[in-house]
Amino acid sequence: MNSVSDSLQSLPGEESEVEVENLIKSIEKYTLASHLVWGLWGIISVGSSYLQTRIACMHAIHSSKSHILWLQDHVNDIDFDYKEYARQRFEQYWLKKPTILTSQTAE
Repeated sequence: MNSVSDSLQSLPGEESEVEVENLIKSIEKYTLASHLVWGLWGIISVGSSYLQTRIACMHAIHSSKSHILWLQDHVNDIDFDYKEYARQRFEQYWLKKPTILTSQTAE
C-alpha cells in the first residue's frame, strides 16, 4: 500500500501517518467487500447462464411469446466461466479476511 502513501504525499497539504494508515485500513475493508460482491455476482451469473439456455429452448417452442423475448433481453449471454470467477473471488476473500480483520481489531 505504499502507492497510497506516495499518492497522498503528492497532494497539497500534510497528511499524518495516522490518516494514511486509516485510509489504508478502509481500502482493505472495501477490498474484502468487493471480493464478496463480485463472488456473488459470479454465482448469480452462473444461474443466468443456465436460464439463458432454458430461454432458448422456450423460444424454440413458443416463438411468438413476448415475455420470452423480454427474458432473453435481460439475461447475460456472455461466454465466461462465472463459476470459476466466483471461486477465485471467494478464495481471495477467505485468504485475506483473517489478516485484514485481525490486524484491525488488534489495535
